Amino acid sequence: MEKHGEMTCYWKGTLLTVEPKGSFNEEGLKYACTQVKQAIENSGIKHWRRLEILDEKTMGSPAVLDIAKDMYAWYDQNGCYLTAVVVKNRIQEHAVSEVFKSPTVKIFISLVDAINWINQQ
Repeated sequence: MEKHGEMTCYWKGTLLTVEPKGSFNEEGLKYACTQVKQAIENSGIKHWRRLEILDEKTMGSPAVLDIAKDMYAWYDQNGCYLTAVVVKNRIQEHAVSEVFKSPTVKIFISLVDAINWINQQ
């Protein structure tokens, strides 16, 4: 099946910014996760923070959310100690808060608020 969704990521010091774009299917998210994992492993950074910025179309099926949940666990097991997630709508906010329950993840509507929070931790 053709991959749907794309993800970019980049480092600024110990802050990894992840930007998923579009609606993901399972193949698309699996591929994107592989790319992000490779970027993290290649960085050599042992303890880091993550800023995840969803676009207005970022979403997926329950199976896609399961893959994302596994990826969040992988982040935690591989040095991520703090995450700010910027959502664009209440559906995304609900999905993130229900599926990714973690004391290290905080959800924001405002990118400015998310950046300020993660930089003050």
